[in-house]
Amino acid sequence: MLVVLILHLCFLPWALGTRDSWSQLTSLALAITGFIVALWPDSGFGSQFSDPSAPRSLTPFARLLRFPPFWLGLALLGYIGIQACNPSLRYVTAGVRWGVTAVPNIAWLPTSIVAPFERFNLWRQFIIYAAAWLMLCTVGVGLSRRRSLVVLLTALGVNGLVLVLVGFLVRLTGKPNQVLWLEQTFRGNTSFASFIYRNHAAAYLCLIAAVMLTLAARYRERALREHAQSSPALLGVLGALMVFFAVIFTYSRTGTVLLSGYLAAAAIIFVVHRALTGSESSTPRVVTTTIAVMIGAVVIFAAAQVDFSRAMNRFESLVDTENRDSSITGRTDVYAASREMLSESWPRGVGAGGFRHRFPKYLRRYPASYQNGKLFWENAHNDWLQIPIELGVGASFILAGLGWGVWRLIRIAAWRRLPLLLLALGLLQTLAHAVVDFPFQNPAILTTWLVLGVIAVRYGSPDDLGRARR
Repeated sequence: MLVVLILHLCFLPWALGTRDSWSQLTSLALAITGFIVALWPDSGFGSQFSDPSAPRSLTPFARLLRFPPFWLGLALLGYIGIQACNPSLRYVTAGVRWGVTAVPNIAWLPTSIVAPFERFNLWRQFIIYAAAWLMLCTVGVGLSRRRSLVVLLTALGVNGLVLVLVGFLVRLTGKPNQVLWLEQTFRGNTSFASFIYRNHAAAYLCLIAAVMLTLAARYRERALREHAQSSPALLGVLGALMVFFAVIFTYSRTGTVLLSGYLAAAAIIFVVHRALTGSESSTPRVVTTTIAVMIGAVVIFAAAQVDFSRAMNRFESLVDTENRDSSITGRTDVYAASREMLSESWPRGVGAGGFRHRFPKYLRRYPASYQNGKLFWENAHNDWLQIPIELGVGASFILAGLGWGVWRLIRIAAWRRLPLLLLALGLLQTLAHAVVDFPFQNPAILTTWLVLGVIAVRYGSPDDLGRARR
């Protein structure tokens, strides 16, 4: 099961963010495989299930039935199925032009838009949600040993660092905005490494930085507990800094601001935690000095290679009212049009994956935002708006899952555990990013975020899995 999980999580970002149908179908196949393996009966080793109230004799299937996200995800997929059975619009083409036409439907049921699979439709979105849900359930009921959890997080972090190195190499040796040295061109290409869209690359890398610091905190706590002379904790900090400079290299303003704030908050939390606990590391000074030199080398290399002038120009456009780029001026109108769309589509929704097909009707009210047909907006650039627009009242299942996660964090006193607190703050980055962009429309980010989320709320920290069978 662990092999399948690692293979799946590593596959997602390298498949161009899992944006194409072939990669989404592959993701679903891997998710189904992992889910089946997770439900395979235990072989007698016993479970170290973190919930002390859960009987250890429960089978994997019984644990699944006691896992609230399983029922919430099942309800969401069932709701999308109802939308599919009650379409109100159909995607039509006439030459190079396209539009939607009304079809008979039941007015009080959730609805959808019938569109081609290759053009993106409800079933493409269903596949994305189903794969993410199956992964969430696999981790939630399948991982019960500390070593498995640490290996999964480590593999995710290492894969992210390889992605960072490849991103640097592509920028240094490839063509501008090239994706993995591929000759294929993409409309509106603002890529980094294997991600077509820079803000998606930045949002994913922000999660990887949180993973690196979580591992660093975990290894530090273990070293203190065992009075070890050294630990890999500083390597995790080094990895997080490498990711930070990669995010700057993406030229994503939101990602850079969010990760800067996260790293600053993590530093403050570490200092406060060290002062309150009085914990002093037994790591020799020569080891600390060596790692500090390595960190300094990374900083110097990044400072020499990153085009900071371009990054600064991106930030200056935020305050330059006369020369703002279209991504800023257009979003104000897009947000307004999206709010109008939400008010008219609520509570039925327009159907999962149907935003891009219905949105032009509302965007026409703001002609400057689409530059007379030269600029096409497929997303609201605000997931807090787009998801309710597509799902209507069905978004309440997602909100309930988020509420369950917050309740679990409060119940296990997440603020008292350094690894868990750093991971939870890392997850908050993506929620904040979703206010001004659409990270959760990217399957790689969505699935990775859910996996990290269920690790945080279900197990607390790696040490919560028990001491037996390391």
